[in-house]
Order: sequence, then structure tokens, then C-alpha cells
Amino acid sequence: MVIATGSNLVAIYLSFFFIMLIVGKEGLVKISNLMFNGMDFTNIIRIRTPIVKRMLGAVISLIFCGLASYLLAMIYNETE
Repeated sequence: MVIATGSNLVAIYLSFFFIMLIVGKEGLVKISNLMFNGMDFTNIIRIRTPIVKRMLGAVISLIFCGLASYLLAMIYNETE
């Protein structure tokens, strides 16, 4: 379960990366501004980041989500 949950989050993380590539900075700013009312993402969003940082982000997401799902499973199993 831990690996599956972490892998799903990495898939979501990578899908957002591909969305960034497809819509470009202007499209991503528009989408983000629509999703978060009242916020302006014009100066926050960076399209060009090194591949090492993106891969590190995917690995950190995998570890964080795996640990979070492990803790949730422990809590769930304790209550039964």
C-alpha cells in the first residue's frame, strides 16, 4: 500500500509537469489563478527548472506520501 500510494503521487506529480510543458507559463498562470481565487501566480511560477530538481521533487513526494500512508494505515489498524 505504501509503495502504491507513493507511486500514485509521483504519477500525479509528473502529470503536472507535463501539463506545464503543454500549456506554457501563461496558460499555467491562468489555470492557477482560476483555481486559487484572489491569488496571482505571475511571479511565482517558473517553467524552466533543472531536471535534477524535478527528479528530487518526485523522490521527496514518493517518500513523503509513502510515510503519510504508512502512518494512516497504522492509525487505522490501531482503531480496529
